[in-house]
Amino acid sequence: MAEPARVLALDLASRCGVCDGIFGGTPKLSFVDFHREGDTDRDKFGRCLRWIARYLQDNRPDLLVIEAPVPKYDSSLVMGYRAIVLAFAFVKNVRATEVEVKTWRKYALGNGNLKRATAKARCVELCRQLNWHVPLTKGGDPDHNAAEAGGLWLWGCATVNAKDAIRHEPLFTFRANASRQPMNDAHHPFAEVLARSTSNKNQT
Repeated sequence: MAEPARVLALDLASRCGVCDGIFGGTPKLSFVDFHREGDTDRDKFGRCLRWIARYLQDNRPDLLVIEAPVPKYDSSLVMGYRAIVLAFAFVKNVRATEVEVKTWRKYALGNGNLKRATAKARCVELCRQLNWHVPLTKGGDPDHNAAEAGGLWLWGCATVNAKDAIRHEPLFTFRANASRQPMNDAHHPFAEVLARSTSNKNQT
């Protein structure tokens, strides 16, 4: 019997979000900083190359997922990180795929046209609802780069096996977390979904 696939998703930026895990399991979310104060682009690219080389050597995935570039918005720095990661995946014979931001957000968040800030916040909330630990920044805030890598990871897992991929729709995540928060809590992010569900049952 084949081993479950290991999926690695990267939200490429100077602070790179990382989500790594076995299909069907609970992934690990983290981030890595390629930037240091006073760095040149050479320093940042070198740090990225060193990190991805070590990571793929020690934690070889079956699938690597990154966002497809949007030339209108992506900086030359992000494009450089992309080139380094894809090139090293090729050298290590790691299958890599790129997905448009609207596509993975549509799958993970239910809407591919969310504003950037809204999508980031939704990704953090989604990870929390799935009981995935979101690492904190030095300022104590949940790191949205790691959370967005989690959304990419969900999409990547669905490309491996859509039928058995983790269910992350609101009603599923609500039920999975019912023990953590009272079902009648009006402040629960999916309280409205539950209310509609209960109302429909009472009408039948």
